[in-house]
Amino acid sequence: MATKDEITSKINSKIVKDGNIRAVDTNEILRDILDFSNTGITQNTTNINNIEQRVIVLENKPETDDYKPFSFWDENPIADNNGLSQLWYSFKGISKESVNFTFKFVLLKPDSKKGKEYNYKLNDKIVKELKSILIGKDDNLTFIVPGCYNDFYSNHVCLNISLIEDTLKFRFSDNNFNDNNFDNGFNIFTSIHFHCPPFNFDRK
Repeated sequence: MATKDEITSKINSKIVKDGNIRAVDTNEILRDILDFSNTGITQNTTNINNIEQRVIVLENKPETDDYKPFSFWDENPIADNNGLSQLWYSFKGISKESVNFTFKFVLLKPDSKKGKEYNYKLNDKIVKELKSILIGKDDNLTFIVPGCYNDFYSNHVCLNISLIEDTLKFRFSDNNFNDNNFDNGFNIFTSIHFHCPPFNFDRK
């Protein structure tokens, strides 16, 4: 595997003004460029110099004390504690760092008396990982997400997500959409990425 300096030397010696470079030399140089190794490059505990091979290795980097990837998902939905909605979920992230949350929320039974709050109990393993990321004093985040009704786009809605003990809470703002659209069949399918460091929100 040629180094950058070796490739540069070949280019300077064979590709010259008024020269007549052979196809075999051109082929060799181009192949070296595609497979080039910059001697001495190491990154994230791998000594593999070929860029393409290095990317493959890093994407499957083994777990260490400082790098603990996790992934939780289920092809089937979970229901909120009142049986009013269903939630398909996938959590994929790095412990103590950040998480990607892909989900589909489907409203089954609108109930104005219970408001627009839906609580989902999560298993202990998911809770442990999320709590390592949502470590601020206010463990809730707010997003603007697209809402659909009967497969037709209806409006953007304001969604607040929080984790209280072992329960994932969805809360919708009353002011961001028409109640007529918040009916049986209303759904959200989106993906969000977040982390929450221990900010000090106390005002002096």
